[in-house]
Amino acid sequence: MPDLSTLVSVVNNVAGDETLAEEAKPFLDAIQDPAAEVTAFAPVNSAFEPLANATYNAAEVLMFHAVAEAMEEGEGYDTLAGAAAGQLTVNGGEVEGPCNSAKLVQTIEVCESVLHVVDAVLLPAKFCGSPSPAQASAGPLPPRP
Repeated sequence: MPDLSTLVSVVNNVAGDETLAEEAKPFLDAIQDPAAEVTAFAPVNSAFEPLANATYNAAEVLMFHAVAEAMEEGEGYDTLAGAAAGQLTVNGGEVEGPCNSAKLVQTIEVCESVLHVVDAVLLPAKFCGSPSPAQASAGPLPPRP
């Protein structure tokens, strides 16, 4: 999908960096395993615009966009980023996290997994209450394609 090119760029940049790839290994392994049962959230290109001048750990943000199982509506789930990052809950046409929510734009079943295309980058708990994502994180946003 052309509207996911920024996300693909972020994934490729993380996979190409040895340190970030190690940190995001559960995410990278899950998206490449056709037998994995994962619920993943894929922000559209415009979702990254509010983060254009922010710095953050791209591996951590990617890990926060995947749950290692099929999600049931209304139930909170830890993401691959771990319990400290906060939970995600799907409610109707929206996914809610500890800091923000996103509208589900499209849902695609891929092998044993579900991919929800969303209109916002979901932010882990450490971003809550921070004046800006740049002040609560480390590492630059990979360049836009």
